[in-house]
Amino acid sequence: MEQFSSMEILNFALENGIIDSNSIHTQMQLSERKKYLEEHKYAIYQGKDGAWYTYLPGENDRDKIKRKSQEAVEDVVCEFYRKRHQEPTIQRVFYEWIDQKLEYKEIRKQTYDRYETDFLRFFVNNEFFKDFAKSLRRGIFESFGNFCYI
Repeated sequence: MEQFSSMEILNFALENGIIDSNSIHTQMQLSERKKYLEEHKYAIYQGKDGAWYTYLPGENDRDKIKRKSQEAVEDVVCEFYRKRHQEPTIQRVFYEWIDQKLEYKEIRKQTYDRYETDFLRFFVNNEFFKDFAKSLRRGIFESFGNFCYI
């Protein structure tokens, strides 16, 4: 009996109406929404005025939001976390940079380990680390590497 790849099976199921791509898309959206709502650490509650409230992490510890329905509040929460997940963190950018350097043999494992140790030592427990990489100027890690070993 012939073995089929997962992709061949999925294509067959889609072409023959066994699987509905719209229902799969809906399930994926619901799953993503559930994940973001579980990540949200603040309660979503209805006030005495009938409006719905929650807090979002913000610059001043947290920001209060208010909407007419619970679903509207959940929409704002999900959009907040979706954007947050799409923004690269300094740690993610650092490891992409250093992994690429190692992969292209621009540095050796010993240098990789030294850069990683210094990164963890100087940045992880620092407010600088909490910023997003998009706000950094290009070449920051090259400067970091040069600065540490002058």
